[in-house]
Amino acid sequence: QLKVSNFDRYYLLALAAFILLCAPMCSKFSSKLLVIGLILNSCFAVYGTIACMDVMNFNRAQSMATQRLLNEGIRAEAIDGGPAFVLPIGGKIFSSTFKQGVGWPDSMRGKGERCKLRWWPILGENYIISTREIKDYKVVHRDYYWSPLRWRRQAILTLQIAKAED
Repeated sequence: QLKVSNFDRYYLLALAAFILLCAPMCSKFSSKLLVIGLILNSCFAVYGTIACMDVMNFNRAQSMATQRLLNEGIRAEAIDGGPAFVLPIGGKIFSSTFKQGVGWPDSMRGKGERCKLRWWPILGENYIISTREIKDYKVVHRDYYWSPLRWRRQAILTLQIAKAED
């Protein structure tokens, strides 16, 4: 459901620039290398800050969507609102089934093709908070957030199962 895009890994790119910043400690590097390092580090710092804003805006919209469902009386166990929403609710259930190096069994990650969409376990998937439409689900609400990385509004979809499961 979630597209991996600048989430988690955007600061790793700054590592190369940081190494260049350490170059003056070695006498054989020139001051040109320091300037290049400062420029690269500045670029990655700006990129990392913008990516962080993007993630925070996304998380705010995702939280609004899950909160709307809860306010409508939908039980939390029926909602797949992403790992930040589901994992705290599942607590002991998920802890007891997690295997180090393996993760959670496929049976806990949803049915059919939806199992391949997520790495986290779920308690139910009558409602899914997603960035894209999913087969057998209908869109019941759209929340929007500003994505500075894409420089446009992005949608967070609240999906409800459209037909009964087998």
